[in-house]
Amino acid sequence: MKRGKIAAAAIIGVAALYAIYSAGYQRGHTSALLRERRVVDFRGSAAQIDDAIARWGAKNHQSQADVLKAHYPKVTYFPAKNCVELELEWGWAGGSPIYCYKPNTRQLIEEYSDVE
Repeated sequence: MKRGKIAAAAIIGVAALYAIYSAGYQRGHTSALLRERRVVDFRGSAAQIDDAIARWGAKNHQSQADVLKAHYPKVTYFPAKNCVELELEWGWAGGSPIYCYKPNTRQLIEEYSDVE
């Protein structure tokens, strides 16, 4: 009888530790993703991100909120252009459109959005 109580207490203790560890791990993971995905407004990239989201939403008949459920913006800076890729969140199917703009403008110079 005493061994059964000890075993039950050990199982409950391990389960509690696992729950605490999982909650902390998830919080840290989410925080790291937010830091990794933070976009600095450089050479007009904030306005370009908004334009890319609007273009992808219009093409797929989605609102900005719907686009951002499945995608997050990733910007690559080149000397003559900024390219905004709407990277897919983990678990979603499809492609990642890329829109390239002249720096400090919303003038689209390249588009790779046939990725459905």
